[in-house]
Amino acid sequence: MKRARQALLAPIFSPGAEVENYPFNHWWVAAFANEIVEGQPLGRQLLGKSVLLYRKADGAVVAMENRCPHRAAPLSLGEVDGDNISCRYHGLQFDPQGRCVHVPTQARIPPSSTIRTYPIIESGPLVWIWTGDPARAGEGKPVERTWMFDPSWLHVQGTIPLAANYMSLKENVLDLSHFGFVHPKTFRIKGWLVPPKVTTTDGIVRYENRFDHVPLPHMDAKMAGLGERPVNLVSWGESLSPALHEAGMDAVLVDPAPGERMKFTWRILHITTPASPRSAHYWWLLGADYGQDMPEVTEWLYKSVTEAFLEDKLVLEAIQAAADADPEYSKGGEISVKADQSGLQARRLLSALIERVDGPGKH
Repeated sequence: MKRARQALLAPIFSPGAEVENYPFNHWWVAAFANEIVEGQPLGRQLLGKSVLLYRKADGAVVAMENRCPHRAAPLSLGEVDGDNISCRYHGLQFDPQGRCVHVPTQARIPPSSTIRTYPIIESGPLVWIWTGDPARAGEGKPVERTWMFDPSWLHVQGTIPLAANYMSLKENVLDLSHFGFVHPKTFRIKGWLVPPKVTTTDGIVRYENRFDHVPLPHMDAKMAGLGERPVNLVSWGESLSPALHEAGMDAVLVDPAPGERMKFTWRILHITTPASPRSAHYWWLLGADYGQDMPEVTEWLYKSVTEAFLEDKLVLEAIQAAADADPEYSKGGEISVKADQSGLQARRLLSALIERVDGPGKH
């Protein structure tokens, strides 16, 4: 597969070219922690690799190649036996280090029967994986945010598979000018058409927009019980890494009554892990420091946010499918406008990161 700097800065959708525009020597999310259930092996495609995830008896997560070296059956079809995994096809058993420890038909363990394993970090709601050189896994650590662990916050999470390159979603959340066109009936946000202020510091792209005397977006206003009352609002987002984007809104009520709450804080993590150059896993984790006293809000918020994000999925997958089906689709390149500044900066930083951690032309 191609991994050229020029390809990374070109339009994302390159018909006929499988471009691995993602670094391997990097921490990526493999799953929400609650997706990996005790006794239930989980197979997942991550960065073009078929990976098996399961929990040992003590609850620790194991990640290894999802392929029995005997006849290539996916180990995710097998059974967890204590700390080990058994292949469903012929019963070969492997320990958490990927070593074959049992062959039902013979005492001798075949040489070269060890399966590759991957470093894992489980932190709060997220399970992270390192698919590059395991000796380099200690060079960095996953990004965390304190609100992820704050029990006083409202937390809602969801996952959506994406049949498109992961960077298409990264750029989608870096440019919110699409809100009024993609989400007119869900988010109901209009007028966010002024290009934001964009800065790049220490490998992090940040955008920020300020809106004075505006109502909170529909979902947030309903949670806060503010209706159309005006707030001074700061909407911002940061591309923290290829794997993680944090966005937030910080609102201050313009005309609070005596003793009334004035400040409202909302955060969301957009978590992207490539499955392949043309597909990705998308997890989202939303948090707010208000709405906790509304027990019905969690289910409503999950349904509302999922409905809106499925609208993004529809558009992004349609673009990818059109590019794949028509070799002429993106031959003429693409134009960019002022609102694309943050996305273009993210592409440049991604290209530099891949060359730095994986080296040019690798994988």
